[in-house]
Amino acid sequence: MKKINIMTSCDENLIEYVFVQLKSIQWNLKDTQIDFYLFYHNICEDTLNKMEKYADYFSNVNFTRVYIENIEPYEELVNLSVNQTWPVEAYFTLECQKYLPETIDRILYIEAGDVIFMGDIDEYYNQDFLDKHLIASPAVYNTARENLLFYSEDLMNEKYLDKILYRGVFNSGSYIINVKKFRQENISLSSYLDVLYNLIKKFPKKEIRYFGDQGIMSLLFIGKINYWKIAPNKNINLFYLPYNYIIGLDSRIIKVTGTPKILHFIQKPWTIQDLGRFEDEEIFYTYWFKLDEYVKLELKQVLVDQS
Repeated sequence: MKKINIMTSCDENLIEYVFVQLKSIQWNLKDTQIDFYLFYHNICEDTLNKMEKYADYFSNVNFTRVYIENIEPYEELVNLSVNQTWPVEAYFTLECQKYLPETIDRILYIEAGDVIFMGDIDEYYNQDFLDKHLIASPAVYNTARENLLFYSEDLMNEKYLDKILYRGVFNSGSYIINVKKFRQENISLSSYLDVLYNLIKKFPKKEIRYFGDQGIMSLLFIGKINYWKIAPNKNINLFYLPYNYIIGLDSRIIKVTGTPKILHFIQKPWTIQDLGRFEDEEIFYTYWFKLDEYVKLELKQVLVDQS
């Protein structure tokens, strides 16, 4: 049986939607052994126990909780960005190799709650890193270059800084981490902070703001990301997002992508009251709600069986 590693990180506010994610993974990867890692600091024991029981209900999911005891170093990253809206949990992935088993060389990270699976991801998960740190979907272009990519020297160009740091050069809804390389290079929070403080020193009057993990990781791994492309010899395409299909971002995404394998909701399904501009993609919201119904029914059965 094939095997893949998946991780996410969240607090008590999002954990109930991770159940839906877990169901979508189990449903679409039935012939794959899933090792699922939840990084957390503030989730109640009852909820964690319920998730363990739910994972046990599936024949192909191993659930592992990873408790991050000391969050003070992560709070420094939260406080450095202007108008920060991301919790500390968004940064737990930055040095995930410190908490994962030594046997893990790669892992797929998905944002908690708003990312679900629609199909097989074997091609994506097993793509060659090409000695880079991440495999990801592009978020911005550098139109000054033929290959459209940004590189580390661009960090010293203030006109590029907002693009690189604020939006990030990749989208963090779904990306694959080269855990082996993180381990070899001893990537740590200090690695990210060193780059960030160098920027602050270079541009002392510049407001520093970044999009959570994708912004801060873009600083360290700019030029070190293997982007998922339509074909290996093609340039990156901002709208080709089969494994990080961002719903509602741009109508060109569905035209270029076709049928997605991993969905990423801008408008969270559990908050939406009127589809509005998401009306053309109603089918994806319907799918999320159906998964949620399955979860509720299966959890009732699981809790009855184990009572």
